[in-house]
Amino acid sequence: MGAGRELVQAEVFDAESPEVREALAFYADLSRVAEREGAQLLVVYFPLSYVIHPEDQGRWRHHGLQDVAAQMAVDGAFCAHLDALGTPCFNATEALLEAANSGERLYYWLDIHWTPEGNEVVARAVADHLLERRALGGAEVEADRRAVGGSE
Repeated sequence: MGAGRELVQAEVFDAESPEVREALAFYADLSRVAEREGAQLLVVYFPLSYVIHPEDQGRWRHHGLQDVAAQMAVDGAFCAHLDALGTPCFNATEALLEAANSGERLYYWLDIHWTPEGNEVVARAVADHLLERRALGGAEVEADRRAVGGSE
C-alpha cells in the first residue's frame, strides 16, 4: 500500500489477516502461472524511498506514514512467510540501505522510482541472490536459469 495512496500500516505481521490472506492467494496464483509456463516465481520486495532515504519521510507523513521500523518488520515478515510457504521472496532492503550509506541517491526525490544507481543496486542484488541459489544446487538451478532467461 502507499506509493501515492493513503498508507495503511500494520503494526505486526498477521498471516491470518484478510489483507495478508488476499496477498498470499495472489502470489500463490502467480506462482502457479509461472510454473505452468516452466518458470519459477521470485518475488522481489523493495521498500519505498523513505526507508532508504530517511530525509524523504516528511513527504510521506500526509499519506499516513507513521512507524517506518514497524512497517519494515511487517514487510520483512511477509517476505519470510512467502519463503516459508515455498514462494521465494528476496528482500532488497539491505542492499539498498548499504548502497545508500555511500551517499548515493537511489530513488528520485520527487517520485517513487529508482535512479539509474538504484536500478543497478537492485539488479546486482537479485543477480547475486540467484547465483547464490544456483550454487546451492538442486532443482533450483534450472528454475533460476529460466527466471533470468539464460542458459549454460
